[in-house]
Amino acid sequence: MASIANRRVISVLAAVVVSGLLVGFLASQTEWSTLVASVSELSVREFAVYLILYVALGLARSLRYDALLRPRVGPLRLLPVTWVHNLLAQTLPLRSGEFSYPLLVKRFLRQSGSMALGGLIVVRLIELMLVMLFGIVAALVVVEDKGGDAAKFSLLAAVGLGATFLLLRYSPTLVRAATRLLGFVLAILSMERIALSARLLNSLDIVTDQLDWAIRERRFLLVAALSVVIHMLNVGAVAFLLNSIYPGSLPLLAMVAAISFVMAAAWIPLTIAGFGVVEGGWVIALTFFGDIQVTEAVALGFTMHSVQILAAMSCGAAGGLFLMKPRLKPKAR
Repeated sequence: MASIANRRVISVLAAVVVSGLLVGFLASQTEWSTLVASVSELSVREFAVYLILYVALGLARSLRYDALLRPRVGPLRLLPVTWVHNLLAQTLPLRSGEFSYPLLVKRFLRQSGSMALGGLIVVRLIELMLVMLFGIVAALVVVEDKGGDAAKFSLLAAVGLGATFLLLRYSPTLVRAATRLLGFVLAILSMERIALSARLLNSLDIVTDQLDWAIRERRFLLVAALSVVIHMLNVGAVAFLLNSIYPGSLPLLAMVAAISFVMAAAWIPLTIAGFGVVEGGWVIALTFFGDIQVTEAVALGFTMHSVQILAAMSCGAAGGLFLMKPRLKPKAR
């Protein structure tokens, strides 16, 4: 147990160091006045509109998560869980907050955590496919307009998209094979009868069953359709925020490509709250797709990420207070 705790501490410290190095390097590429000017471009009214879009996005995500629960609990009951999970996923080191979703579902909704984990895996794989699909189509047009070699780019993109689809399609088979391999290893080590090992294997079986159920045609089509709506709403919200801070910064397709690139970068589990990686993603995307100067791109990256974290904290705090409300009520004497 001590070694596990030590590894966690080392991982967190490594994430802090990586974030610090990346943020320090990016900060050296801009000026304080440029950063202040970028922040001041966003009015309170525009932030309020973005926050409303963020709330709508959370409700749509709750509807999708609800479609993957058995029995369904309703999107309104899932909304505070969704907000808290989204906050933790965005802020905890190394994207470890992703694992909060099954824990929150189990604790506050009295549903199977393993079942919720299976649903989360399906959602994340579909999101990855959509980010790649929307980003690839937009990027191909932009690359073609810039006179680049779109053929090589499209081949690489097709391979990535195909691999993600196969991973989603055969995810139950892969998890089932991993469960059997783990059971075989535990049997060799004479650990299969230990309570913790038995619970782990049972949880993996439940995850496999959930994946099998979730990718059935009708259920999968429903979740996929909701995911398309959520992705478009997410892109629209980020595009509104970017255009509010830097009006006319990118044409529509270039903006879709840039946002998709940053979304993919945000999933890289290297830092604390994505600091350094997300801003770096914005710099690469804005300078490539929009020909924006590095100094302005860095300032935009810091501003965009900070505002998104602020929105996540606002909704996450509201969700946390709602979930803890029964515990905060004074006990009757």
